[in-house]
Amino acid sequence: MAEATQAETLHCCLGGIDKLDIRLGDHAAVIGDGPTGLYYVQLLKAAGASQVTLIGMRDNRLALGRELGADTTVNLGAEPKAAKIRDPLPATETQHIVIDAAGNEASLKLGIELLRRGGRLLLFGLPGHPVQVDIQAAVLKELTLMGSTNAPQVWPRVIEMIASGSVKVSPMITHHYDFDELDQAIAFARNEPDEAIKIIVNQE
Repeated sequence: MAEATQAETLHCCLGGIDKLDIRLGDHAAVIGDGPTGLYYVQLLKAAGASQVTLIGMRDNRLALGRELGADTTVNLGAEPKAAKIRDPLPATETQHIVIDAAGNEASLKLGIELLRRGGRLLLFGLPGHPVQVDIQAAVLKELTLMGSTNAPQVWPRVIEMIASGSVKVSPMITHHYDFDELDQAIAFARNEPDEAIKIIVNQE
């Protein structure tokens, strides 16, 4: 039942994957190391992407991303020199696919820079306010930008993927609380966002 709580998040990600027309051997980058970014890493590999780069800000999330299939990880919060030595960013204009699971102006800009001519950019993360986009770069590189949110048609496949273990959801569930500890669970989620990925509150 704990794994079943992750089905809604996974179904949104799977709907996005379906829109990307992934081809065997594609190179892909995921910007954002939250739960959806970690699901996207797994789904991209399952769909045939040969190289998947996870770009984020938290070492523990990036380490989990590598365990879940990311070939390369990049910590944008690290010191620039250290990041260049340890986790170099993919060169610009090298990716067939970029998934923006962060949803801010900087991630959108980075996604457009990383895409090669004719690349596909999936807009998944939601910014809290309108952001600017470099339309000139998108046009001249002939990019496809697409949004994705709800995908009710994929539910049967989500259930099958969780049941078969083809996508791992248990590693996302990092903390459990009883229902009478709900206030503590909410406080922990607010105060320790780097520690919590998904928190389960048990009714019994």
